[in-house]
Amino acid sequence: MSKPNRKKQALPTKKTLNLMQIERRANHPGRIVLMIGVLAMLLFGVVKFGVFDRMYALYTANSEAARAESALEDARKGTEHYEDILKEYQRYTFSGFTDAEMERVDRGGIVELVDELLLDVGYAKSYVISDNTLTLVLHSVTLAETSVLIEDLYSDPSVHAVAITTAGSDPARDETVNIQVRFKKVGVQP
Repeated sequence: MSKPNRKKQALPTKKTLNLMQIERRANHPGRIVLMIGVLAMLLFGVVKFGVFDRMYALYTANSEAARAESALEDARKGTEHYEDILKEYQRYTFSGFTDAEMERVDRGGIVELVDELLLDVGYAKSYVISDNTLTLVLHSVTLAETSVLIEDLYSDPSVHAVAITTAGSDPARDETVNIQVRFKKVGVQP
Protein backbone atom coordinates (compact mmCIF):
# COMPACT_ATOMS: atom_id res chain seq x y z
CA MET A 1 0.00 0.00 0.00
CA SER A 2 1.08 3.33 -0.79
CA LYS A 3 0.83 6.40 1.27
CA PRO A 4 -1.53 8.42 -0.88
CA ASN A 5 -4.19 5.76 -0.53
CA ARG A 6 -4.16 6.00 3.19
CA LYS A 7 -4.80 9.67 3.13
CA LYS A 8 -7.75 9.45 0.92
CA GLN A 9 -9.37 6.94 3.18
CA ALA A 10 -8.78 8.94 6.32
CA LEU A 11 -10.39 12.16 5.10
CA PRO A 12 -14.16 12.46 4.84
CA THR A 13 -15.44 12.54 1.36
CA LYS A 14 -18.61 14.54 1.98
CA LYS A 15 -18.10 18.19 1.38
CA THR A 16 -21.59 19.56 2.33
CA LEU A 17 -23.42 19.54 5.62
CA ASN A 18 -27.16 18.62 5.75
CA LEU A 19 -28.81 20.34 8.75
CA MET A 20 -32.36 19.27 7.88
CA GLN A 21 -33.98 16.71 10.25
CA ILE A 22 -35.80 13.74 8.95
CA GLU A 23 -39.37 13.76 10.29
CA ARG A 24 -40.32 10.68 12.21
CA ARG A 25 -44.00 10.07 12.79
CA ALA A 26 -44.95 9.63 16.43
CA ASN A 27 -47.97 7.49 15.51
CA HIS A 28 -47.72 4.89 12.88
CA PRO A 29 -50.68 4.85 10.43
CA GLY A 30 -51.50 1.30 11.51
CA ARG A 31 -51.87 2.42 15.13
CA ILE A 32 -54.15 5.29 14.12
CA VAL A 33 -56.39 2.95 12.12
CA LEU A 34 -56.50 0.52 15.08
CA MET A 35 -57.45 3.33 17.53
CA ILE A 36 -60.17 4.60 15.18
CA GLY A 37 -61.52 1.03 14.88
CA VAL A 38 -61.62 0.58 18.68
CA LEU A 39 -63.35 3.93 19.16
CA ALA A 40 -65.85 3.08 16.42
CA MET A 41 -66.62 -0.26 18.12
CA LEU A 42 -67.13 1.49 21.48
CA LEU A 43 -69.39 4.09 19.89
CA PHE A 44 -71.36 1.35 18.12
CA GLY A 45 -71.80 -0.56 21.41
CA VAL A 46 -73.04 2.50 23.27
CA VAL A 47 -75.46 3.45 20.52
CA LYS A 48 -76.76 -0.09 20.06
CA PHE A 49 -77.19 -1.09 23.71
CA GLY A 50 -77.91 2.34 25.15
CA VAL A 51 -80.25 3.70 22.49
CA PHE A 52 -81.54 1.21 19.94
CA ASP A 53 -82.20 -1.70 22.32
CA ARG A 54 -84.13 0.57 24.68
CA MET A 55 -86.10 2.06 21.82
CA TYR A 56 -86.91 -1.44 20.55
CA ALA A 57 -88.05 -2.55 24.03
CA LEU A 58 -90.28 0.54 24.24
CA TYR A 59 -91.67 -0.18 20.78
CA THR A 60 -92.51 -3.81 21.67
CA ALA A 61 -94.13 -2.75 24.97
CA ASN A 62 -96.25 -0.18 23.15
CA SER A 63 -97.30 -2.69 20.51
CA GLU A 64 -98.26 -5.24 23.20
CA ALA A 65 -100.29 -2.57 25.00
CA ALA A 66 -102.04 -1.69 21.75
CA ARG A 67 -102.85 -5.38 21.13
CA ALA A 68 -104.22 -5.75 24.68
CA GLU A 69 -106.28 -2.59 24.27
CA SER A 70 -107.76 -3.82 21.00
CA ALA A 71 -108.57 -7.19 22.63
CA LEU A 72 -110.29 -5.35 25.48
CA GLU A 73 -112.28 -3.27 23.01
CA ASP A 74 -113.31 -6.45 21.16
CA ALA A 75 -114.43 -8.01 24.46
CA ARG A 76 -116.45 -4.88 25.30
CA LYS A 77 -118.11 -5.00 21.91
CA GLY A 78 -118.90 -8.69 22.44
CA THR A 79 -120.59 -8.04 25.80
CA GLU A 80 -122.26 -4.79 24.78
CA HIS A 81 -125.78 -6.23 24.87
CA TYR A 82 -125.26 -8.49 27.88
CA GLU A 83 -128.00 -6.85 30.00
CA ASP A 84 -130.58 -7.36 27.26
CA ILE A 85 -129.54 -10.96 26.76
CA LEU A 86 -129.65 -11.59 30.53
CA LYS A 87 -133.20 -10.18 30.75
CA GLU A 88 -134.26 -12.33 27.81
CA TYR A 89 -132.70 -15.40 29.43
CA GLN A 90 -134.35 -14.71 32.78
CA ARG A 91 -137.71 -14.25 31.12
CA TYR A 92 -137.62 -17.80 29.73
CA THR A 93 -135.97 -19.57 32.67
CA PHE A 94 -137.15 -20.27 36.21
CA SER A 95 -134.72 -19.39 38.97
CA GLY A 96 -136.97 -20.67 41.76
CA PHE A 97 -137.17 -17.31 43.52
CA THR A 98 -139.37 -14.28 43.11
CA ASP A 99 -137.89 -10.77 43.00
CA ALA A 100 -138.86 -10.22 46.66
CA GLU A 101 -137.16 -13.48 47.63
CA MET A 102 -134.01 -12.49 45.73
CA GLU A 103 -133.76 -9.28 47.79
CA ARG A 104 -133.86 -11.13 51.11
CA VAL A 105 -130.79 -11.52 53.26
CA ASP A 106 -129.15 -14.94 53.38
CA ARG A 107 -130.87 -16.91 56.15
CA GLY A 108 -127.68 -18.80 56.95
CA GLY A 109 -125.94 -15.48 57.62
CA ILE A 110 -128.70 -14.46 60.02
CA VAL A 111 -128.45 -17.76 61.92
CA GLU A 112 -124.66 -17.35 62.16
CA LEU A 113 -125.14 -13.81 63.49
CA VAL A 114 -127.55 -15.11 66.13
CA ASP A 115 -125.07 -17.84 67.13
CA GLU A 116 -122.07 -15.50 67.30
CA LEU A 117 -123.52 -12.40 68.94
CA LEU A 118 -126.86 -13.03 70.55
CA LEU A 119 -126.66 -16.43 72.19
CA ASP A 120 -123.42 -15.57 74.00
CA VAL A 121 -125.28 -12.90 76.00
CA GLY A 122 -128.33 -14.88 77.12
CA TYR A 123 -130.48 -17.72 75.98
CA ALA A 124 -133.11 -17.35 73.29
CA LYS A 125 -136.73 -18.15 74.04
CA SER A 126 -137.62 -17.71 70.37
CA TYR A 127 -136.55 -16.05 67.18
CA VAL A 128 -138.41 -15.56 63.92
CA ILE A 129 -137.06 -14.50 60.53
CA SER A 130 -139.61 -12.78 58.32
CA ASP A 131 -138.53 -11.07 55.08
CA ASN A 132 -135.44 -9.07 56.14
CA THR A 133 -136.39 -8.83 59.82
CA LEU A 134 -135.26 -10.94 62.78
CA THR A 135 -137.44 -10.86 65.89
CA LEU A 136 -135.70 -12.33 68.92
CA VAL A 137 -136.70 -12.87 72.56
CA LEU A 138 -133.74 -13.24 74.95
CA HIS A 139 -133.82 -14.14 78.65
CA SER A 140 -131.30 -13.39 81.40
CA VAL A 141 -129.89 -10.23 79.85
CA THR A 142 -129.06 -6.97 81.65
CA LEU A 143 -129.33 -3.48 80.19
CA ALA A 144 -125.53 -3.19 80.02
CA GLU A 145 -125.29 -6.46 78.07
CA THR A 146 -128.13 -5.28 75.83
CA SER A 147 -126.26 -2.05 75.10
CA VAL A 148 -123.09 -3.98 74.12
CA LEU A 149 -125.21 -6.34 72.03
CA ILE A 150 -126.74 -3.42 70.09
CA GLU A 151 -123.27 -1.99 69.37
CA ASP A 152 -122.15 -5.39 68.10
CA LEU A 153 -125.22 -5.68 65.90
CA TYR A 154 -124.67 -2.24 64.37
CA SER A 155 -121.04 -3.16 63.61
CA ASP A 156 -122.29 -5.92 61.27
CA PRO A 157 -122.49 -4.52 57.69
CA SER A 158 -125.74 -6.36 56.89
CA VAL A 159 -127.72 -4.75 59.78
CA HIS A 160 -129.87 -1.77 58.84
CA ALA A 161 -131.64 -1.01 62.17
CA VAL A 162 -132.10 -2.47 65.66
CA ALA A 163 -135.11 -1.88 67.91
CA ILE A 164 -135.54 -2.96 71.56
CA THR A 165 -139.16 -3.21 72.67
CA THR A 166 -138.74 -4.40 76.28
CA ALA A 167 -135.81 -4.66 78.63
CA GLY A 168 -135.32 -4.86 82.39
CA SER A 169 -132.56 -4.36 84.93
CA ASP A 170 -133.47 -6.82 87.66
CA PRO A 171 -130.35 -8.05 89.51
CA ALA A 172 -131.83 -11.56 89.63
CA ARG A 173 -131.19 -11.77 85.87
CA ASP A 174 -134.69 -12.84 84.96
CA GLU A 175 -135.06 -10.00 82.45
CA THR A 176 -136.57 -10.51 79.03
CA VAL A 177 -135.45 -8.49 76.03
CA ASN A 178 -137.38 -8.33 72.76
CA ILE A 179 -135.06 -7.34 69.93
CA GLN A 180 -136.04 -6.62 66.35
CA VAL A 181 -133.20 -6.48 63.82
CA ARG A 182 -133.89 -5.22 60.30
CA PHE A 183 -131.33 -6.20 57.65
CA LYS A 184 -130.36 -4.35 54.47
CA LYS A 185 -131.84 -5.61 51.23
CA VAL A 186 -129.46 -7.56 49.05
CA GLY A 187 -128.11 -5.55 46.13
CA VAL A 188 -129.42 -2.24 47.52
CA GLN A 189 -126.78 0.26 48.60
CA PRO A 190 -127.49 2.46 51.67
